[in-house]
Amino acid sequence: MLPVSLQDLLAFQQEKQGRLNQLPAIVALRLHQISHLEGGGLPADLSGGLVFSQQQLARLKQRMQELDTERAWLKQQQKELQRQASQLAADRAAKEAHLAELTGRCRDVQMLKFGQVIDVSLLDMIGVRNQGADELRKALKQQGHSSTAELTDWDARIAAKRRELLAMTRENTNTLNTVTGMARTQRSVEAAVMEGRSALWQDPLDNKRAALAQRDKLVATIHSQAGVLEALRNQIAVMRRKDTAVCS
Repeated sequence: MLPVSLQDLLAFQQEKQGRLNQLPAIVALRLHQISHLEGGGLPADLSGGLVFSQQQLARLKQRMQELDTERAWLKQQQKELQRQASQLAADRAAKEAHLAELTGRCRDVQMLKFGQVIDVSLLDMIGVRNQGADELRKALKQQGHSSTAELTDWDARIAAKRRELLAMTRENTNTLNTVTGMARTQRSVEAAVMEGRSALWQDPLDNKRAALAQRDKLVATIHSQAGVLEALRNQIAVMRRKDTAVCS
């Protein structure tokens, strides 16, 4: 019952914030602060404009640099997981070779003592109880259990490393896509700012409408990117905890 109530409360808060974001507001801007231009002049429809501060633009650039650093770290982790997976595969091959060698030795011992390969289960059925057969049977069973358990453990470790490698690859791909999208957004904002600096004088009423429209567009973009960045930050934190658990 409690999780359902929390979901209802979250949905209500989101709906309330959405309604508040739709309320109109008046922001006074100077001419040099207006960059929402099309073809060197203000467009007829300014509903797509947003108010975007230089401080927010600087924070966006800083966050992009942080994402670049995280992307480099993710690539390094991916290489490390690939190296570990290769090492585990090599270790497994070595263990299998060792098991084959032990099996060959066991067969040689049986041939030396009995002149043929002995079926241990057959010895149990016919009731052979001499000391040599009992010791051989016990040694064979212990060796078989030990080798099987060891191979099972290596298989599990290799499978876990492969899953981690796949998850890391997917996380790296999502991070690269996010950084690419933010780079395109930055280039669009910078292009709009540079175009506004070279614009001619326009009608103050049109400039006012352009400022309002530009503010709405930038606020929407900021909210959207803030959600994406927060989700990405949570995913990276989860991935780091997983990596820490694997290393420990």
